[in-house]
Amino acid sequence: MGLKPQETISDAIVKHVVWLDDEHYDGGAMPRVIGLEGKWGSGKSNVIKHIKSNELLNNDYHVLEFDAWSYQEDEYRISLMENITSQLTRLHDDKKNELNALMRDGLTTYEYEKTKFEPQVSGLLIGLLITIAITSLFGFILEKYPDTEVYRYCRFVFIVIPWVLLAIYALFKKKDIDDLLVVFENSIRNGGTTKSIYSRNPSVSDLRLHEEEYKKKFLPGLIKRVKAWKKGTGKTAIYRWFRAELLPDWNEEQPKQTDVLEKLLTAKPAEAYNLNKQLMQKLVNSYDERKLTGKKPPKNYLRRFRVIENIFDYEGQLSASKSKSYWLAERIGHNTCTYCNRQYTFTVSGKNDSERITRPTFDHWFPKSLFPLLSLNLYNLIPSCTICNSGAKGDKIFKLGEYVHPYEQTDDEPQFKFVPKVASEGGWHVILERDAATHPEVDKTINAFALDRVYDMHGNLEVKDMMDFAQAYNGTYLKSIYELVSKDLGASGFSQEEIYRMLFGMESLPSKNLDRPLSKLKLDLLEYLHIIEKG
Repeated sequence: MGLKPQETISDAIVKHVVWLDDEHYDGGAMPRVIGLEGKWGSGKSNVIKHIKSNELLNNDYHVLEFDAWSYQEDEYRISLMENITSQLTRLHDDKKNELNALMRDGLTTYEYEKTKFEPQVSGLLIGLLITIAITSLFGFILEKYPDTEVYRYCRFVFIVIPWVLLAIYALFKKKDIDDLLVVFENSIRNGGTTKSIYSRNPSVSDLRLHEEEYKKKFLPGLIKRVKAWKKGTGKTAIYRWFRAELLPDWNEEQPKQTDVLEKLLTAKPAEAYNLNKQLMQKLVNSYDERKLTGKKPPKNYLRRFRVIENIFDYEGQLSASKSKSYWLAERIGHNTCTYCNRQYTFTVSGKNDSERITRPTFDHWFPKSLFPLLSLNLYNLIPSCTICNSGAKGDKIFKLGEYVHPYEQTDDEPQFKFVPKVASEGGWHVILERDAATHPEVDKTINAFALDRVYDMHGNLEVKDMMDFAQAYNGTYLKSIYELVSKDLGASGFSQEEIYRMLFGMESLPSKNLDRPLSKLKLDLLEYLHIIEKG
C-alpha cells in the first residue's frame, strides 16, 4: 500500500476508537480488537506509526507496541504483560515508585512459578474471556436500539450481570487474581526491557532474568572481601567507613543489609551511576567527577580508588576466571558485537579451561579505572569485539545522555541508516546517515567507535556486490524475483524471517540484528534498492 492509503487507514482506526468511545461510552473506553492484515512489506508498521502521531490521540490514549515475533517461545505470553507494564511505568514515571511500593507490599509473599501458571488462572481467564465476548457482542447489537425499553433491559441482562457474576467468582478465587498480579509485580520489580545499541535483542532484553543468578555467583565473595578489613594489611586494607557504607551490618556473622552491594552488582545503568556518585562522595575526599578526565584518576584519589578496586577485584573475580567469564558470556553474549554488528563474538565453552576457547570481551561502559564500584556491575559489562573494546573505544569516557548506552536506548530502531555512495575513484562508499542535531548522542557514539571509517571498508566488499547486482538487473526485476521466491518458499512452510535469512544471509527483525553480522547494513541496502519495503 502507498503512503496515502496508510494514512487513510490509520485515520479511520483512530476515529473509530476515539469517536465511538465519546459517542457511546460517556468518555470511557470500550475494549475491542482491530486486525490489520497485509503481506510482508505492505506497510503495516507505517500504519502504526501514523496512529501514534495522530493528534486525536491525546493524553487519554497510549499506543504501546509489542513485537510478538521476538517472543515466539513464550507460550505463557508473560513477555506481553511485562512489555505493557514497563511501557506504562515509563509513561507515568511520576507514579512508578508508588506503583512499585504498592505492588511489592501486596505481593511479596507470593512466588510466581511458570509451570503452575496455566492451571491456576485458567478458570478466571476463561470467565473473563466469556464475559468480554458476551458484553462485546450484545453491546454491538444493542447499539442499534438506543434509548428504548428493550435496550435498558437487555443491557442489564447481557452486559451488567456477566460482570457481576465474574466479580463474585473472583471473590471466591482470590488466588487466581494474585497469581496474575504477581506477573505484573515481577515485571515492575525487574524494570523495563533493555535494548542493544542497534535494536531490541531477546538475549539483551532477558538480561534481567540472570540478575539473581549473577548475585548468587558474585555477592558472597564480595561480602567476604568487604568484611575482611584489618588494620595494617597494606593494599587490601579497607577503611572503616568504607565498610560501614557498603555493608552496614558487616560485624554480623551473616550480614543481611546487603542492598548497597546488590545494587552495585545488578542496578540498571542510571541507578548504578547515581549510586556510584553518592558513595564516591562519601568514600573519597573532595570527590569531583569532573576531574575524571584521563585514563587514571587524579593522584589524590589513587589510594582510595585502589582500595575499592581490590574489594571488587574484577581481574580476579571475572577477567582471569575462565569459569565465571565464560558462564557470563553464555548468558549475556550475542553472536555478533553489540557495538558494531560486524564481528562474530561466539562463546565456545566447555567443562574445563582447556575446552574454553573463545568468548566476547566485556567492555566497561563506565571505565573500571574511574568507576571501580561499577567494575562488576552486570549492566556495565557490554559483550563486544576486541576492535571496538580496545581499538576504537580505547580510553574514551562515556556519559549517560551524551552517548548511547546499549541497555538504556529507548528506540526499537537505531536512529541512523546505511546509505551507499559512489566513490569518485570508482567503487562504493558506505555512509551512516543520521541527524546529529536531533540525536547528538547517536552521532557521538558512531564517532566514538569510528563506525563511519570502519563500515566504509565494506564499500568495496558486500556493498559493491549488492550494488553491482542491482545495476545489472533493474530494481523491478529483482523485486519480482524476490517476491516469486518468497511466495514459493512461503507455500512450502518457511516463515518470512527464514526466507530473508536464506536469500540474503541476514536477519529481518531488528530484535535479531545481533544474531548475524551486518544485518542492519544489508537490510538498509535492500530497502534503499526497493527490493523490499519495510512495514
